[in-house]
Amino acid sequence: MKIKSCPFCRKKMVLRRLKKTIQFRGVAITYETEAFVCPECGLEAGTIESAGNTQCAIADAYREREQMLTSGDIKTLREEKGLSRAELADLIQTEEVHVMRWECGLIQTEKMDRALRSHLE
Repeated sequence: MKIKSCPFCRKKMVLRRLKKTIQFRGVAITYETEAFVCPECGLEAGTIESAGNTQCAIADAYREREQMLTSGDIKTLREEKGLSRAELADLIQTEEVHVMRWECGLIQTEKMDRALRSHLE
């Protein structure tokens, strides 16, 4: 990541690990993210990569709060069972693309979470 200058103060921004809390689907979610922060005015700026990571962090924080399998849980458990994404999708009667999306941050439904658990845990 290229170090950025603040567009307001022109000071060099510093990459920081931040803890944030937002309302997501009606519940308060705390997650961690990275952003460039201006030491002068406090402006925070992310990158395209950090935006994707933030979306995944929010989704996983929500899933943890709702006691659902996280993206990492799904991938790790699937690999421990020796299943490909396509094989898992067949077992739970969905499409492979859904499994890929759940492993990349998209939140599964409660029904799909139960199906995933029944085949992975």
